[in-house]
Amino acid sequence: MEIEKNRYLSQKSVILKDTDYLKGLETIYKYPGDFLGRTIELNGFAFKGESVNNRQLFVLRFGIIHCVADSGVFGMLVEFPKDVEIQDDEWIQVKGSLTSVYYQPFKSTIPVLMVKEWKKTKEPEEPYVYRAS
Repeated sequence: MEIEKNRYLSQKSVILKDTDYLKGLETIYKYPGDFLGRTIELNGFAFKGESVNNRQLFVLRFGIIHCVADSGVFGMLVEFPKDVEIQDDEWIQVKGSLTSVYYQPFKSTIPVLMVKEWKKTKEPEEPYVYRAS
């Protein structure tokens, strides 16, 4: 994980592509303090869930770590500068600055991406992401 952290920190901004989406998120969640203020870019489908306000939602991808038994959704809470009209399951690409917030539904402090740029996008041909060894 230390090697992955250094690789991402050496980049001007962290762009999570399909090939490193899970490793990148895992690294950010393991070392959130090292990534505060960094520019992060990712895409996924929107999920409002238990969002605290109309500017927040999760950007998620279905992912598989080793096999179907450990599959799940992986992503990040994002916050827009103003209310947005994005429906659950709409695909979006977001870019912004990482911070953290106490998220009441989880009763925990989690990373949150403060969105500066975003656009709707098409679902990728392969919507799943996989954890490369």
